[in-house]
Amino acid sequence: EYLGPLPEAASAPRKVRVPTGLPSYLAALYDVPLLTREQETHLFRKMNFLKYRADGLRQKLNPARATPRQLDKIEHLQREAMDTRNKIVESNLRLVFSLAKRYATAGTPVFDEFISEGHLTLMRAVEKFDFSRGVKFSTYATWSVLNGFNAMLKKQGAIHKRHVSDQTD
Repeated sequence: EYLGPLPEAASAPRKVRVPTGLPSYLAALYDVPLLTREQETHLFRKMNFLKYRADGLRQKLNPARATPRQLDKIEHLQREAMDTRNKIVESNLRLVFSLAKRYATAGTPVFDEFISEGHLTLMRAVEKFDFSRGVKFSTYATWSVLNGFNAMLKKQGAIHKRHVSDQTD
């Protein structure tokens, strides 16, 4: 059942060592357990099914005759799909932090830009991911986030070059 409860992890989540000196918002990432492959698949199926149901109801809707009950049902399905998406994102934010650490030093303004870009890229990756291909989402998300970081650096380089050439003209 697509809308059933999240499958339990086969084993207890292993205790993760939280790096010392992290701001509380980053340390909180370690409170959220990582998803097992089965949990991940369940959540993607659920999210896609809810979006499919909402879209089906929306297509059948006659805007001139829509009832509050019909609109509430569509809104409920969309909200549930969004909550499911957010659970997937939340369970993968540690990945963004880990990748951002490779690109910038924690606590610098640049680090925060990487975290921000990584969060946005992660949200887009959840929407585009095809779980039926058998690849773990973290593998797909890693490449998406790294590509997002590289695009950000390239864009910043172009902005910097433009700014420098404006000053020399």
